[in-house]
Amino acid sequence: AEALDAYTTALDVVEAAAMTSSSSSSSSSSSPPEPLQGLDGGAVAVVWGNRSAAHRKLGMMEEALEDADRCLRVAPGYAKGRFRRGVALLELGRYEEALRDLREVKRMEPQTQGLADWIRRGVHRNISACAAPTLQPADPYRALGIPMDASADEVRRAYKQSARLWHPDKQRTAA
Repeated sequence: AEALDAYTTALDVVEAAAMTSSSSSSSSSSSPPEPLQGLDGGAVAVVWGNRSAAHRKLGMMEEALEDADRCLRVAPGYAKGRFRRGVALLELGRYEEALRDLREVKRMEPQTQGLADWIRRGVHRNISACAAPTLQPADPYRALGIPMDASADEVRRAYKQSARLWHPDKQRTAA
């Protein structure tokens, strides 16, 4: 959550500086305001991409996808941004779109860490979804609200929290 706050603050600063820059662009100053000096679209794309990863780690998949899309609007050739979007799409169950993005990352930067694992997950899930779409089981990771690459400890914690929440002795029913 701290990382998410830090990336959001950074994006707010960049946006505010851009607004200040656009309103003062009619003045005679030709250099950008201090917060934007030396900042290019690539650096902003990195922040969007990192915030996307932070959203995903917190189980906020829709927000992760939105940030990955913003990242790619700023820098369409940024492989890591495309990787982040592919992973977010995979987490959302949009397997074909995810595989398209992940395979494009493989073409752009084949040495991307973890790429082969995510492609394997995508292929497996896509085959399962195509084989029996009506019998598609619920995604256990999504049901627990955790990312697919969660550690064993994260899975265990989420499972115990869910078990406590949904335990029949804890449920109050109207009699």
